[in-house]
Amino acid sequence: MSYEKSESRQFSRVSFRMAAELKVGDHEFNNVGIKDISMSGIFLESNFEIEKGGNCEINLKLEGVEPPIKIVLQGVIQRVEPDGVGVKFNQIPLESYEHLNHIVQFNSNNPSQSEDEIKKHVGLNPR
Repeated sequence: MSYEKSESRQFSRVSFRMAAELKVGDHEFNNVGIKDISMSGIFLESNFEIEKGGNCEINLKLEGVEPPIKIVLQGVIQRVEPDGVGVKFNQIPLESYEHLNHIVQFNSNNPSQSEDEIKKHVGLNPR
């Protein structure tokens, strides 16, 4: 599968493999696999039932540094497929945003394209 920018996407997705924690309502799912991620969303691999439109929180824990880096992403379930769910982010704390930006940049096949997408996106453009 290609992770190039599609016409309907504002941000390029990058392959990123690690486990995440997903919270949807009263349900918590641990060790959920990540297929890909962008500055605006994430695709989580799952076989559990989740309804489209639900609010959720995704927690990523980047280990290998002390203290481990925690990234908190809040979003809405945008699509549900047999192999997982697509989440569109609607709230990212500034510190988590900066870490997410680094993840996307470091895993991109074209880091300058990813950087340009962020600079051109008004909602993410610091002024």
